[in-house]
Amino acid sequence: MRGKPASTSCHPQVERLHFLVRWLRSPGLAVHLAGCFLFVTLATVFVDIFERNGAGGNLIWVANGLLLAYLLLAPRWRWPVYLLTGFLALAFGSIFIHEPWRMSLLYSVLDIAEVLLAALLLRRRSAELPRFTNIPYLCRFIGFAVLAAPIAVGLIYAWIMAAGTHTPVLEGFLEWAGPDGLGIAVITPTFVAIFQSDFSDLRRWRQGWPYLALTAAVAVASFSQDRIPLGILIYPLLVVIALRVDLSCAALAMLLVAITGSCYNVRGEGPFIAANSTLLVGPSILLQLHVAAGIFILYSISVVQERKKATERRLQEIASLHKLVTENSRDAIVLINFSGEGNYISAAAESMTGWSREELLAMNGLELLHPEDQSNAVALMSNLHSGVEGGVIEARLRKRSGEFLWVEANLRLVRDPVTGVPTGILKIVRDINERKATEQKLHEIVALHKLVTENSRDIIILADFNGRRSYVSAAAESMGGWTREELLEQGSFGLVHPEDLAKAEAAVNELRSGAEGTMIECRAQKKNGEYLWVEANLHIVRDPATGAPSGILNILRDINERKQAEQKLQEAYSVVEALAVTDALTGLANRRRFDQYIAGEWRRGIRDGKPLSMLLIDADFFKSYNDAYGHLRGDSCLRQIAESCQDVVARPGDLVARFGGEEFAIVLPNTSKEGAVQVANEVCLALRGRQLPHNGNLPGIVTISVGCATMVPQFEKHVHDLIEMADQALYRAKKNGRNQVCGSNPMKIYEDGEQTFTTMESGSSKKA
Repeated sequence: MRGKPASTSCHPQVERLHFLVRWLRSPGLAVHLAGCFLFVTLATVFVDIFERNGAGGNLIWVANGLLLAYLLLAPRWRWPVYLLTGFLALAFGSIFIHEPWRMSLLYSVLDIAEVLLAALLLRRRSAELPRFTNIPYLCRFIGFAVLAAPIAVGLIYAWIMAAGTHTPVLEGFLEWAGPDGLGIAVITPTFVAIFQSDFSDLRRWRQGWPYLALTAAVAVASFSQDRIPLGILIYPLLVVIALRVDLSCAALAMLLVAITGSCYNVRGEGPFIAANSTLLVGPSILLQLHVAAGIFILYSISVVQERKKATERRLQEIASLHKLVTENSRDAIVLINFSGEGNYISAAAESMTGWSREELLAMNGLELLHPEDQSNAVALMSNLHSGVEGGVIEARLRKRSGEFLWVEANLRLVRDPVTGVPTGILKIVRDINERKATEQKLHEIVALHKLVTENSRDIIILADFNGRRSYVSAAAESMGGWTREELLEQGSFGLVHPEDLAKAEAAVNELRSGAEGTMIECRAQKKNGEYLWVEANLHIVRDPATGAPSGILNILRDINERKQAEQKLQEAYSVVEALAVTDALTGLANRRRFDQYIAGEWRRGIRDGKPLSMLLIDADFFKSYNDAYGHLRGDSCLRQIAESCQDVVARPGDLVARFGGEEFAIVLPNTSKEGAVQVANEVCLALRGRQLPHNGNLPGIVTISVGCATMVPQFEKHVHDLIEMADQALYRAKKNGRNQVCGSNPMKIYEDGEQTFTTMESGSSKKA
């Protein structure tokens, strides 16, 4: 534009550049970025520390949840610098734990992609802040951040690992999606609450630090020993903190619990370490469930508090409006003599009727009433003339506009203060037009309520705390066959199945103790004697005047079909679960079950320092057996070998599995080399005792070759080393002529007059 300096054409770009420079120099941003870098780096190193100390199996991935919390609280135009900081922190943490740079780069890129995807799905507008107390937002968070983003990136990771390292796709997917989803679910809301708190509020710190100190003390007392289950005290303490202080202080307390439990898990102490010997999950999983339960409690409390605050705000608005209306509404006050002449009319009459006070004083009151209401007014005036002290009528009053207004007229005799002789009538006229409309609506609501209750498929029962019923809806006749009269005569627990009686009594006692409502599932007896599964929703009924509990509202719903469907689903799931880990031909554990079991025993061996032995068994010349006798006889032969193994292996902790084809594997926890060789020889003798003919084998019967391997599990080794040692021993047994056991320490045994060699070759195991 002419007359304007040339430099002004790029003024917006220059101003934006200057703003960016000022923003980058902002001390507050530098602190936030430094904190982001430090926390993400520590989170990366934290997981490695757990894995190196044996406590990190399936540990949640903390770093992504932290970085997502920063993004959700920062403006979208600041995301690039936060993402760059997070990427550098992830890479630095990976370098610090000596992770290969290629894997470090892959993990860092995928982590940043996952966090960015979750943030974009959640943060549709730059000004939108996270609100985990809002149920729709919480559902979006679970759907997008906890599920969608980890699943999407987990699939990419699984495909990359399958192509590069031949890792099964499902294994790679679960390895990524599970820890990341759980980490985001637990960490992001916690740190959002912590970051949103005002740490400069000294009053909050004075109020909250005793609770934090008490939480730390309870956590230390809970995790430092395994005799007394003090961990249950943490949950009510969190509830108290959330209610007495705020949600951010409760989240900080939960973080203290997680850190304390993690430290004791790393040291191999605490109740979760002790529980690991009896449960199938590791201590880290138990700790994660413990923390997740605490976060879920905080979620629930935050939602309830938000609803409570919203309700209180709404009630305050209604109360303010009500106060405004009552303070500005005035009843009309009219004073007349017995002749009907007006002596005084208050100013409120003008706004109520539209007539001026002078006009109203000049009129007879009966002239303004609706013709249908005049007779009631005349009767009341007659009563007053006869000496009745007062009365109240409701009538329609004609306004200046010609419309009629419902009013309540309270008439009282006015007596001479000296003689006590009636001298006139005081009328206090109140506008009840709104009340009349409300009454009409109330009648409509009552009629609608009756229509709903009488036609609902659910049974609605109203009873007092002693079990006496005052109302039963019509659905009782169609659901249970009982008439309403019969159910009114029954007590609260008269029709409950004996096995569910304690549960029903506990629910009622819970309401008596102050709970507003509860829900149970139980069986109720029908009139024909059969039992029907119902869902009972119990709620406290309060007196509208005093607010005191006056009874219990019970809404019964028929869930019989749902229960049957759940039972069938559970049965089907049990069958599928059993089939998933069982070999169909031999009935032994399959290869999948073998891999799971030996991995678990390897971890147990690392913790206990006890030896772990494995036998790898192969049928000698099985292909020629199949060629000579057919595949049906071959399947029978494999079952005979499986039965021979099961006849020998009798300890509850041992596992016999089909390794693949004609190969079998036996896992012997806490078993020495000599014990493993003894079991191997007994299996060989058990099979020889069956005398299964095999003309293609030199002894003339079916025999097996066995490879024995024994190791004391260590961190620097892997369970695959044990399997490889057993496989090499089996190879030597085949190479040396089959029908023998190979391991270490050469020795010979003789059974049934036939010479059987057990060869034990000395040698060191290969280091991974």
